Amino acid sequence: MAYIRVSTEDQGDRYGPDAQRHTCRELAKQRGLTINEEIQDQISGTVLQRPGLDQLRELVRAGSVEAVVVYAADRLSRDSIDLKILKILKRELEK
Repeated sequence: MAYIRVSTEDQGDRYGPDAQRHTCRELAKQRGLTINEEIQDQISGTVLQRPGLDQLRELVRAGSVEAVVVYAADRLSRDSIDLKILKILKRELEK
């Protein structure tokens, strides 16, 4: 599973969805993983209530996801306090 988040249209090539998708696929390949599905949000990372992130968490809880690949931690959250979402997702994946 790849999670991609783009908050603005002017993020450019570095953080655009195509760049994130490419990086996620390369990382997955290096780790022997296959990305079967991709979830994308187009909303600020300062907001934790995002349709895609909510969907990702539901899939993780349901046991439908083996691994989550993201371009960078800040794609999950822009607020360092909210990076606890990484711990929550990790815990949910481990279950």
